[in-house]
Amino acid sequence: MEKKLFIRESSGLIKDASVLDAIMINLGNMSAGAGIYFVSSALIPGSNAILTSIIGLLLTIPQAIMYTLLMIDIPRTGGDYVWMSRLVSPWIASPLAIGLALQTLAYIALIALSVPSFLSSSLGALSVIYSNPGLSTVSSMLLSPVYTAILAAVVFSIGIAVNIFRPKFGFMFISVTAIIAIISTIVTLASMLYYGHSAFVSSVNSLLAPYNTTYYKIETASSSPFSFLATMSLLPLFVVFIYPWLNASPSIAAEIRGLHKKGKYNLYLSLLFTGLIVTLSLAVMYNVVGINFANNAPSNWPSNAPISPNFLTYAILTIKNPIIDWIVAIGFPFWDLATIGYGIAIFARYVFALSFDRVLPEKFAYISAKFKSPIYIHLLDFAGTMIIILVSIFFASIYDLFGTTLLGMIWFAIVSLGGIFYVKKSFFKDSNASRFRIGKIPVIVIASALSFIYFVYLAYVFITDPALGGNTFADEFIGIAVLVGVIIYILRYYTLKKNEGIDLRLLYQEIPPE
Repeated sequence: MEKKLFIRESSGLIKDASVLDAIMINLGNMSAGAGIYFVSSALIPGSNAILTSIIGLLLTIPQAIMYTLLMIDIPRTGGDYVWMSRLVSPWIASPLAIGLALQTLAYIALIALSVPSFLSSSLGALSVIYSNPGLSTVSSMLLSPVYTAILAAVVFSIGIAVNIFRPKFGFMFISVTAIIAIISTIVTLASMLYYGHSAFVSSVNSLLAPYNTTYYKIETASSSPFSFLATMSLLPLFVVFIYPWLNASPSIAAEIRGLHKKGKYNLYLSLLFTGLIVTLSLAVMYNVVGINFANNAPSNWPSNAPISPNFLTYAILTIKNPIIDWIVAIGFPFWDLATIGYGIAIFARYVFALSFDRVLPEKFAYISAKFKSPIYIHLLDFAGTMIIILVSIFFASIYDLFGTTLLGMIWFAIVSLGGIFYVKKSFFKDSNASRFRIGKIPVIVIASALSFIYFVYLAYVFITDPALGGNTFADEFIGIAVLVGVIIYILRYYTLKKNEGIDLRLLYQEIPPE
């Protein structure tokens, strides 16, 4: 009896995701909260983060067009892995997909580890505003390695447990946490504008008086004029967290109800809404804090001050209402919970797709009859992420994980090549994407070419800038991840052919079943 190419005739996954879920998982993917937090803590004189945000948004539009067209035409679990493996080469796609899955674990670890940082900043600011030494103690405690690891592990474990035991609530978990984060952010921005600049200056002067500095000293520490180079130097931080991460809803495309109707706009809506939230947050921060102060504070803040300068501490120092301050402190970390939920869902889809293509063991494509979830994938996710959390806490730095973003840039560049190669495939002629042209040139070719150029540039930036990539931990992580992918693919290619008579080359000529 001839062995089937795929492990079964259908994926076994059901259409549990609404259009709202698709939008919310994209918001989790683009990590607006972490982006705002880390960008605001790394501003430099002469920069304008509002302009950087707008530029980052505009440069991502070609990718959004390409991903939308491919998602509508090839809506399969695993999204861009399926596209790359069928449109470019499985020899490239499969090892890189394994590497990207491992990089996703690193990103989940980074976000889980930022939850203690968020809470520490918030509680530290609350302790100063309300003269509460107990909150100050908790704030400091959260930054100790042991407690950071414990809190990160607890937060991540909740997300894993939801996806294993109540997979129906997996998408709901992302949507609910994202909505809470959005509401808390809107409340934060409105309250900052209500209390205004004078309230912030008063709080900062009281806070910094024991350290022989003032708002005015920091504001005037540098009077650098606007610099486009300084502004563009912030772009990689936006890239680490926010704009190019559009692979969430495509990876669950087979599970989205109404994808070919209202659902086809989910990437555009997610991108525009994220851009609006991020840009408005930075604009309000600049309005209340002052652009010169915000740009100068990261490099001129007293090192022994009880809190550090970032969006969260600025908000709490400005707002003079304890109830709203607590809403800010508790609500903002929900951005991270949404991102963790996204990471769990996406890692599962990549591993599931690789298993469905027989590159990874079939066990990972097993759907539990009792829980209706891919439990072995989630257990692998849990073990892998926990190892990375512990390693980065005790043997490296959380910031070293930023460098692993390079792998994502390489991935997106090659997916963009797939968008260009798509027009050479026989099934392009009757596709939805073939309908959209500028002159005689398919829109997907133009969008993919622009996207390819952008991601090659970003990869170059991450390779050459030591502040972003180039650290030993990130380089070794990427190298090991890709090497593991290459070894696994080669072994599976030859063992499947020898032991089961399955030729992976034939499998990759087919689009996997839904």
